[in-house]
Amino acid sequence: MTPTRLAQFLEQNHIPPPTLAEKAGVPLRVIEQLRAEDGDPTLTVMRDLLNACRRITERAVEMTELFDLGED
Repeated sequence: MTPTRLAQFLEQNHIPPPTLAEKAGVPLRVIEQLRAEDGDPTLTVMRDLLNACRRITERAVEMTELFDLGED
């Protein structure tokens, strides 16, 4: 099974899921679920994760780096 974009992003940027959960204000179980499968996160959760990733990496992370938005 191919890792999700979120799982790949966290691994490539050395971000532990608990750190992302804390910075995003999202329960760790939600992040673990999204790392394991694409799921169907709410737009609010997606934005919270995106903003946290931007703060952690200090760069302009794009939503498509974290989630498959069906653009393919």
